[in-house]
Amino acid sequence: SMYRPVFCSNLISNDPDAVAQLYHVSCLAEILGPTLCKKGENGEILTGDTDELIAEKVVCLVFDAWWATGFSECCSLALLATHYETYKSKGLDFEVIYVSHDRTAEDFAQSYGSMPWLALPFEDVEHRKMVSSRYQAFGVPSRALVNSNSQIISLDLTALYEDDEGNNFPWLPKSFSQLLGTTLRSKTGDVGLDALANKTIGLYFSRLVEGPRNRYSTTAAEDRSDIAEVYEKLQDKFEVIVVDSGTPQPDGGEVFETRFNELPFRFCIPYGDGRTGDLIRHFHLDKIGNTSPPLSDNALVMVADTTGEVLNINALEVLRELKAKNMEDAIIEFPWHARPMADFKVGEGRCLGWSWDTSRADSLLLFADMVEADVREQARAAVEPVAREYMSKKAERGEQQMLFFIIGDLSKRDRKKINQLRQMMKLPGTGVVLVMRANSMIGSTDDDSENPLFFCVLENVTEAAVRNFVANYRDATKMDTSGFDD
Repeated sequence: SMYRPVFCSNLISNDPDAVAQLYHVSCLAEILGPTLCKKGENGEILTGDTDELIAEKVVCLVFDAWWATGFSECCSLALLATHYETYKSKGLDFEVIYVSHDRTAEDFAQSYGSMPWLALPFEDVEHRKMVSSRYQAFGVPSRALVNSNSQIISLDLTALYEDDEGNNFPWLPKSFSQLLGTTLRSKTGDVGLDALANKTIGLYFSRLVEGPRNRYSTTAAEDRSDIAEVYEKLQDKFEVIVVDSGTPQPDGGEVFETRFNELPFRFCIPYGDGRTGDLIRHFHLDKIGNTSPPLSDNALVMVADTTGEVLNINALEVLRELKAKNMEDAIIEFPWHARPMADFKVGEGRCLGWSWDTSRADSLLLFADMVEADVREQARAAVEPVAREYMSKKAERGEQQMLFFIIGDLSKRDRKKINQLRQMMKLPGTGVVLVMRANSMIGSTDDDSENPLFFCVLENVTEAAVRNFVANYRDATKMDTSGFDD
């Protein structure tokens, strides 16, 4: 479900040196530890050797807890259990491992009791923490499909859930060009992708067809008008593909065709086409920022060409900002690259336009709300080059990514929430403060003090100071904990 809750968990290692070493481990068995739980013939819990149980297998890691599993997750686990038995009967090199975030051994027994697969022993807290940290399971429920070399295949199990017989094993993610297919729908019929040659592509996701669960947004209508205005001036280098992201409606195809024909854009994905869901998942539009409703309701994804090189997942954010100044600025700054940092707003899952699921990223928060405007802008200027560098860096698969936010001029509502955050993080009430924190926990006012939190107060905010702070955090083996919160 797009709207499933994600509960914060404290089962994350606070040993930065150990976590850093995990990113250099090439064998999944080393991360999982020497033994795993398995089920006996009568359902009793036994133990076995990890190497023997998962040798050369694709493994689905299920991070969950009895207290966190909602109805939708229970359904997905039941489906996974059915598929698991089918895959095993066919001899596929596939295994599932339950990584418990349960609070007690009794809860673990209740959770694992109905599961047919393997599990990390509940008493092996060290390895449960390490595998959760390695795959950034900051919240539960969480899933990860990995190979025996500990590399992530996918964090989205949709392809697995939809594969009853395991015919598409090991469910390697498709590239953008594969997902896009070979043809698009134009106003006169199907056309080949050569119509997109030498052009920047904008995929516009929106709910064009109304229905019980599809609201026709006036904001989206205004956004479409803005995109159309720019498109008509840049048709020599810009093409827009319209994608209806709403729940398919009876006879919705006719409504979609009418709406599409009213727009100046030349191409679309046909209504109800299976590529729609694939593209939404490919760009993580159902997950970015944990927003509700999801970003896919109204989003413009900018890619360089048919290879799918992402320029900005949420280009509408930039377009709105530029339009507020002058529409000519939007023309000049095309194709609206992702911004390196954003103003953080409480309760709003802000997407910076990066091409990955932000709920699995660390964040640097620049608290500049207790200083004068000139100091705040100085701090922003110091952080922005570092943020831009991280944005452009092509990280290896599975490596943690980083987001950058500034907390500045606040509304009364946000001021109250930020004060709660300050108290919960035990931050000083004055000066510019840099904080490193798991992004999925930002905005939570629950006490999760067992999670790692690093901060420093800067009297003089310079780019060098910011780089040193980030480098210390990223290179845990060189972490100087003086001046940081324990």
